[in-house]
Amino acid sequence: MPYQEISERNMSNFQSMWEYVGDVVPVFYPLLLFVIFIITTIGSFENERKNTGRGKFLSSLVAGSFVTTIVAILLQIMGLINILTLITCIILTSVFTLILFLSK
Repeated sequence: MPYQEISERNMSNFQSMWEYVGDVVPVFYPLLLFVIFIITTIGSFENERKNTGRGKFLSSLVAGSFVTTIVAILLQIMGLINILTLITCIILTSVFTLILFLSK
């Protein structure tokens, strides 16, 4: 299959540009969600460590997974990710939240 160029697509609206990116690079949106998760988790951990002097990594994982799930829901509504990616985010959020509540 030849490489699809942007001039071959109908770019009538802003969403079609994002669909083009997802079609050309299929792992773009899962990697974007992973980067959002990592940045949010590390940012939450460092902020908590700066404010209290001690960071709780598990609560930072929960915060990062909640933010990632919200972004995944928005991407799913726009039709940019498949349902399996959204379900994976929801399951990871549930697992991290359950571990956090069981650890206390």
